[in-house]
Amino acid sequence: MSTKKKSAKKKSTTKKKAASGRAITIGMYNVGFGDAFLVRIPDGAGERRILFDCGMHLGGPGPNPIAAVAKRIIDDVTENGKARIDVVVGTHRHSDHVSGFQQKIWSKLEVSEVWLPWTENPKDPRARKILESQSKRSLALVQHIARRAKKDKKFRAAAAASGLMEIAKNNLKNAPAMKTLHEGFSGSPQRFFLPTSEKANERPRTFTTPALPGVKIHVLGPSKDEVVIAKLVKEEEMLFRLQQSASEEEAGAPFKPRWVIKTADVNTKPELEQFRLDEKTLKNIHDIGDGSEFAAAASTDAQINNTSLMLLFEIGSAVLLFPGDAQWGTWEAALNDEEWQPLLRKVTFLKVGHHASENATPKTFVDKYLGEEFLALVSTRKTKMWDHVPKQSLIDRVAGPQADRLARSDKPADAPAAFTTEGTTYTEVKIAF
Repeated sequence: MSTKKKSAKKKSTTKKKAASGRAITIGMYNVGFGDAFLVRIPDGAGERRILFDCGMHLGGPGPNPIAAVAKRIIDDVTENGKARIDVVVGTHRHSDHVSGFQQKIWSKLEVSEVWLPWTENPKDPRARKILESQSKRSLALVQHIARRAKKDKKFRAAAAASGLMEIAKNNLKNAPAMKTLHEGFSGSPQRFFLPTSEKANERPRTFTTPALPGVKIHVLGPSKDEVVIAKLVKEEEMLFRLQQSASEEEAGAPFKPRWVIKTADVNTKPELEQFRLDEKTLKNIHDIGDGSEFAAAASTDAQINNTSLMLLFEIGSAVLLFPGDAQWGTWEAALNDEEWQPLLRKVTFLKVGHHASENATPKTFVDKYLGEEFLALVSTRKTKMWDHVPKQSLIDRVAGPQADRLARSDKPADAPAAFTTEGTTYTEVKIAF
């Protein structure tokens, strides 16, 4: 990559160099409130590349349009006229992680493999049920907010101030971008929906791949536990309320009839008992239009975040953790898993989850698992709508006593000595392995 970067002497508290002198390069593109990370792993005379997400939130755009970021990534991985990335990872379908993939430029990119969470698998009935439930709720909520804002001036002002519509739209299917991840790119890439199982030609929680020789991949989330799945599949209160306030024709039907669960069937068929609501919940439904839209949007947002791929890579002595936007449910399962605990204590690089918001990256993990010999990147942006993001106490804990372990996309001028930056658009770090 031919870029002009800030150089500075490394501080003594940063990671020690491996005996081989080899280093993995992790680049963070400043998309504003969103994620786009490119990992480069030396491989003989060349390198292996992994791209994590490419998206930007409507409520927090970066210094460059997302189309320009996508073009920049393609340019950065083009050699001798050929653009190549070995693995593209779509951590989850939120627009701030995938919106950039709707650009046509990705058709030029040769990809070997695409990894998506198992909840995106069109052949998995449980995955389809989760996606249908989340997408229909999101669509109904967006239309509900639009209708109410049109009629209620006070609500319209409150929704604009809180970024309610932007949050609700972030939860939509993002079909054009997801189509690229499911069907696009050149090179006929294989698709894997992680974690899968121990069956032949599928990928369990820990696996290796010819696309990334010398790399061991651990899938810490999303969970396939039946209890967790039941929570994801269960219809949220607001869906039923919003269905009452809008006809099927008005709300739209994003899925074919055979995939739709009818309200009448929920109340009569034993196999759909998990969707039934108790009297207390039904009572709460009637208050959903009186200020609960934000809670409804946040609830769906959290559910989709907990379908995030949470991946840990072992590459020689390096241990890289990319948790997507995973929230407490996924983190709790990982922290309680005896197989993952030793690995989490060895992390040498951390992509701080969910833009350093308060509902990701548990304090327990930072205080009891992370050591001192690691470096971290966080893609974030301060906005008027979400003035609590990034969470400063989390930033301070990860950055460490000398504030030399963490670089923020929105404050490149403050990047510690271990990081290099290119204006306001790009930051990278090298991790020895």
